[in-house]
Amino acid sequence: MPTCIQCGAKVEPGAASCMACGLPMPASPLGAGEAPTAPAEPTAPPLPVAAVPPQAPPADPAAPAATADVTKAAASPTEGSAAEGTRAPNTLVRNVLIGAGAVALVTALAWAYFAFAAGVGVPDLSGKSKAQTLTALATVKLRLGRVTYDQSARAAQGAVIAQDPKAGARLGEGAPVNVTIAGPPPVVTPDLTGLAESAAATIVTDSGLQPGARSTAYSDTVARGAVCSQDPSQGVEAPRGSAVAIIISRGPQPVRVPKVVKEALKDATRALKAAGFTVSSTTKSSSSKKSSVLSQSPAGGSMAQPGARVKLTVSSGVVMVTVPNAVSAALNHNYGGSGSVESQVRAVVGAVLSRAGLRMNLVLGPSSGTNSQSPRAGARVPRGSTVTVRLAVGD
Repeated sequence: MPTCIQCGAKVEPGAASCMACGLPMPASPLGAGEAPTAPAEPTAPPLPVAAVPPQAPPADPAAPAATADVTKAAASPTEGSAAEGTRAPNTLVRNVLIGAGAVALVTALAWAYFAFAAGVGVPDLSGKSKAQTLTALATVKLRLGRVTYDQSARAAQGAVIAQDPKAGARLGEGAPVNVTIAGPPPVVTPDLTGLAESAAATIVTDSGLQPGARSTAYSDTVARGAVCSQDPSQGVEAPRGSAVAIIISRGPQPVRVPKVVKEALKDATRALKAAGFTVSSTTKSSSSKKSSVLSQSPAGGSMAQPGARVKLTVSSGVVMVTVPNAVSAALNHNYGGSGSVESQVRAVVGAVLSRAGLRMNLVLGPSSGTNSQSPRAGARVPRGSTVTVRLAVGD
């Protein structure tokens, strides 16, 4: 039985401390043939008691060895406890890490299983065009991956001839599907908007495409004669050698021209500009109210494109002119040359009145008649009035 190195009292094997003085006891090494004993449950240290004088150990041949063992243990009373304290945290950390790894592995396997179970099946894309392929993949929430082209394939140009993954495979949402398409790579259609028809045809041909159908349409934004639309539209992939249809602008949609005859020039101009037209005007002597519109071109009610010019003829009011002496001019003229006297008289009188802005009414009578005109020479009349001239030129 071991003894306490402080008080010499005997200590029960396996006791944590001396019952006499309370000194903690080191773990005792097992002797040969001794079975290990379970560690004693920790107990609260005993109440301190009066120190007992050390007693001489009994005579025992093995006493020196035992004393040496006790002395060695006393030199390091906490060595066993420190080792146990170090091993315990290491074991705890190791157990925690092993447990965390196991949880992570189980989680990953479960995720993979449920991802596969919840995945989507890859559709069969064989024979589909690229546009149809995009639609089919989008329907099952997959996306188009790498696209390659096989110009030697004996299949319809533009059709899918291979895919990876194969049809029926299961993928997670958003996963790519690669395809191989028969024929050469497509051509990106150029932008033809605003180009003249001839220039558009040249660009289409140079791009590896060909001009297609041609039609016309009204456009408020594209000038007349230029391309205002195309099919396929700009930036779309089209099979090499396919046709591009174009629509040529006819300019803005025609609108109805307002009727402005008899309106004041100011009001007529305002109405025409509000309808999208430009206006020009000339004046003409008239008995109509001054500045009123006498005529217009294009006519009111007709159709014309916005921006077209409407020409107006505007009254300058009544212009008074002096009536010339047409009788005197006829009688004093030196007639001769070719033509009848009547024709020569008509030419002379007509020229005199026309220069004054008047119209002629010539009456020729026998030589016994009288010569006169009405209104008389020197009278003031509105420009455009008619003057009647009577002349006696013979039988």
